[in-house]
Amino acid sequence: MESAGPKWDSRIEVTMIDLVQAYVSQGFGIGVSVKAPGVKFAKDIRVLDLHEFPQLIIAGLWRGQIHPLARKVMDGLKKIAKGQP
Repeated sequence: MESAGPKWDSRIEVTMIDLVQAYVSQGFGIGVSVKAPGVKFAKDIRVLDLHEFPQLIIAGLWRGQIHPLARKVMDGLKKIAKGQP
């Protein structure tokens, strides 16, 4: 964010994407998040795509058997990486 120009001082940091939307909806200012597949934004939130930023790199690592839900996420990420819908 620093290379984009203005200084972006963080006032609140959250650990879940849903909390960013909740705080913005309640009037706590602006939020920066990722546009994850399947995430719906509230009607009172204006979404601005930031195309100048590099793609987010995501990796998965696990030991033993992977949980079925995690397997579905990894399969979906592989399709996106290959350019498939």
